[in-house]
Amino acid sequence: LKQTGTQAVASVGLMNNFNMLMNNVFQSFGVGVAVVVAQYCGKGDSRATGKVAIQGLIISIGAALLVSCGCFIFREGLLRFLLADSEEQVYVFSRIYLKYYLVAIPFIATYTVTASAIRGSGHPKNSLITIVLFNGLIFLIPTISILFVIAQIIYDLHYREMFVSDKEVREV
Repeated sequence: LKQTGTQAVASVGLMNNFNMLMNNVFQSFGVGVAVVVAQYCGKGDSRATGKVAIQGLIISIGAALLVSCGCFIFREGLLRFLLADSEEQVYVFSRIYLKYYLVAIPFIATYTVTASAIRGSGHPKNSLITIVLFNGLIFLIPTISILFVIAQIIYDLHYREMFVSDKEVREV
């Protein structure tokens, strides 16, 4: 069990290099969108500002979907490149981790470009609200999931206890 924990941690550590690369790619999309949005906001052209923000969002989502699908199709080669001579268990954990991360890439791209467009528009309060809501969801969703699992375990244990006690009563 101790070795499995070490291998899982190694897997996450090795895969974080790929995550950082992808995050930087979409940060660069965001910087480009923020610069162009700020330029049009400075000119007072709100219609062009909206068009640029939407175009940037569409391009980044399209790129994210392309990257996700491409990485999913070639995931074994990608894992061999990233993990090299790692143990088999590290590969197993990395496959799982990569699968979930590839699903998340379009959402990360959407958030990054949207927040950058809002920052570029000169309304940092809106960007701050978006970040707070996003981080709140990141905290809230796993918390609710964990509470649901705990409630399910408690219910199952209680139900099992009732079932066993009823069975014992019938035997007596």
